[in-house]
Amino acid sequence: MPSSAAEARPSAGVALASPLRDPKKAAPDCASIFLEPDGRIASWNAAAERIFGLDVEHAVGESFACLYPRDAIERGDPERDLVTALDEGSTLDDETDRRRKDGALFRARVHLASIFDRHGSHVGFVQRVQSKEREAPAAGRNYTEMLAKADLVLRSVYDSIYVFDGAGRLVYANDASARSRGLADSASMIGQRFDKLATAFDLFDEQGNAVEFGRVLSIHDGKLALGSSADTLLLCSRHHATNELRWWLARYTQQVDEQGRLELVICVATDVTDTVRSREGARYLAEATRLLSASLDYTTTLRTLVEALVPRLADWASVVFVEDGVPQQVAAHGDGELVSRSREAWARLGRGSSVPDAIATVFRTGQPQLHSIVTSEMLPSFAANEEHLEILRQAQIRSIILTPIVVSGRTSGVLALATFEPKRSYDGGDLTLAGEIGARAGTAIEHARLYRDAQRAVRLRDEFLSVAAHELRTPLAALTLQLQSLRAGLAHAMFERDAERFEKRLDKTLRHSHRLTRLVDGLLDVSQVAGGRLDLHRQRVDLCTVVRAVCDRFQEDAERARSEFSFSSNGPCVGEWDADRVDQLVSNLVSNAIKYGEGNPIGVRCTVEEDTAVVTVTDRGIGIAEQNLKRIFGRFERAVSERNYGGLGLGLWLAQEIAHAHGGHVDVENVPGRGTAFRLVLPLTEDSHA
Repeated sequence: MPSSAAEARPSAGVALASPLRDPKKAAPDCASIFLEPDGRIASWNAAAERIFGLDVEHAVGESFACLYPRDAIERGDPERDLVTALDEGSTLDDETDRRRKDGALFRARVHLASIFDRHGSHVGFVQRVQSKEREAPAAGRNYTEMLAKADLVLRSVYDSIYVFDGAGRLVYANDASARSRGLADSASMIGQRFDKLATAFDLFDEQGNAVEFGRVLSIHDGKLALGSSADTLLLCSRHHATNELRWWLARYTQQVDEQGRLELVICVATDVTDTVRSREGARYLAEATRLLSASLDYTTTLRTLVEALVPRLADWASVVFVEDGVPQQVAAHGDGELVSRSREAWARLGRGSSVPDAIATVFRTGQPQLHSIVTSEMLPSFAANEEHLEILRQAQIRSIILTPIVVSGRTSGVLALATFEPKRSYDGGDLTLAGEIGARAGTAIEHARLYRDAQRAVRLRDEFLSVAAHELRTPLAALTLQLQSLRAGLAHAMFERDAERFEKRLDKTLRHSHRLTRLVDGLLDVSQVAGGRLDLHRQRVDLCTVVRAVCDRFQEDAERARSEFSFSSNGPCVGEWDADRVDQLVSNLVSNAIKYGEGNPIGVRCTVEEDTAVVTVTDRGIGIAEQNLKRIFGRFERAVSERNYGGLGLGLWLAQEIAHAHGGHVDVENVPGRGTAFRLVLPLTEDSHA
């Protein structure tokens, strides 16, 4: 049934084929009159000549108002009928008076309908007038003449129009019906029986069930008959030659003689493919959106999505991502055995494995691809390896769509859809729909990642607050004890009797104070860096002098950690830097080496390499696990448990940020279990950085 007023709008075929209320009681002749948009007569059949007594030469070009009684003309009935037919599609099939050429009035059943072309433009009207007066039966009706005249209008109508005689032979078909079959014109179709014409197509109903053509038209006792009581059917056709699927709103009407015998069956088929696909696409998108928002685990979400796409939109659906340089098929659905084997083939791909060429192109360009017909020569471009290629060959893939999944402005994945033989081929409408689904998948993944990042940030915040509280409490407790001890010593004049012991306690107090100061300064630096307020005060500085001062300051800490501490350089290293920030940066690297050096030797070296200064801090401690190398420079990140090693997880992050502010960087070379070497690289001047 039509889903909108636009679909329900009458066409030329509908007006021509409008059934009489009681066909068996119909008069033998029915005048079919085609009108220009202004109401002038454009076409006049033989029945109209007999009924109105006016030949075609004198009728064409006249206003159809000449057929109305004079009082009806004075009331403005002709103009009113045209307006009604234009606004509402047609007038009621009413019994009224009409006027012959000689002025005599007669009763007739009249129906007026509008005609629109394929673009929805109004091109005229068609009026049927059937006299209620009995006439002598005509010796055979000249439908050929009538249809030839009607063809002047019907050849430009977008609807496909077929007219069959009582024996089921095609006596008329317009140009649109020929185009729907891939023919230049309808000449080769004329004279064929309807059942032979039907062999070019398979028919399906709205639920996808096959429809036998006998349900629509059939032959009984050598005569054509409607196979269904419904005069309007929504059908899907699949053309055998092209596998193209089209949706049609088919209307069937019959013309009978005065004895009620079927003379003509008129079929008007309106192509509603775009409307049906739009409606189906809206349903698919609504369902896809619901599924994509059902979970914040994007892997689960994608699996659910591809399961929903099969078999409604594809016989096989999958999603390919590239994670850490490894191509992964994160979701796939379709034929159980083939999908299982495909998943195993993808799982065997390792780091550095190449993505199939067609998928790689989508990753590189961000543009979707439509392969309406996939040939055997094209299959290798879709295969991950030889094993996967053999699976694709066995699947007998006919058509493929590849569409990007864009996350945060970057193509992160590719949605692949495929149909198998002998199903239909994909077209531009399918590509658009797949693109919409891919876009919504990208949005869902982005939301899931944001949620994951937010949860991780909350977890890191909680961990940081716990660690910070512990780190701040430790020097505060020690500082408090030392101050209490010093106060007691003052009461007993300890500093006079044991000045050396008193001085050591003061030193411990100062160390705890300095540690507390560094922790607080680190927190302030986090705020400044995060807010983009890390200001540099550059001046000419000998980096070797700054690094040596840091080493001297940490010498005592290294001795307490039982680590041999050494510094070396290849001469002065003068550049334009913020001395305090560079001091802070190197201090973080040295402090990190002492903490994780496990009492092994620690070396610091300052050198000049071309137009850069390089500071290398080497230890032979516990090293860093491979999987942690990328994250140790993250804020609040650490490669070991805070239970075994103190700190806020800010030192390396601040070091990297300060290096970046100077136009440099910090990297690390690592041998797990044998130590690490952190390497600070700084341009000698601000100009060389620019």
